[in-house]
Amino acid sequence: MKMNNSGSPNSRTNKKRVAVLALLADGVSVMDACEATGTPRRTFYSWYANDPEFRAASDVSREVCVRLVENALYKKATSGDLGACVFFLCNRAPDRWRNVQKIEAEVSGRSAIPFVINGLVDAVASTTLVGGGANGGDGKAGDRCIPAPIPERGA
Repeated sequence: MKMNNSGSPNSRTNKKRVAVLALLADGVSVMDACEATGTPRRTFYSWYANDPEFRAASDVSREVCVRLVENALYKKATSGDLGACVFFLCNRAPDRWRNVQKIEAEVSGRSAIPFVINGLVDAVASTTLVGGGANGGDGKAGDRCIPAPIPERGA
């Protein structure tokens, strides 16, 4: 805590610190909390770096905000909000839940084009992609993409 020449806390500085911490607990960013209280950001980061008491209070203020949002997310997920369920499970149990998106594309030509399919990165050079896999390679979702040779020109 900042002290004045007499050794007592500087009340103006202390009021700014308290105001910044209150805004952080309400979910306001450091930048916006500093702007709202007239505190330069470099001053905030100086307090944070040099005052363990302020650092702890700042961390707690921000954690309060995070916990409020976590609780709101949990309530939405347990009330049946599918988006909240997916987000919650993918982040809390990533070993069992993943949000996987598939992109289907048709690639042809002789230039090397990097692409990603089912998490695997390949470079296609002088090949074209054709469907294949468990469902007979009919090009529908679930097909595994495999490279196939491009016929020679004039053949």
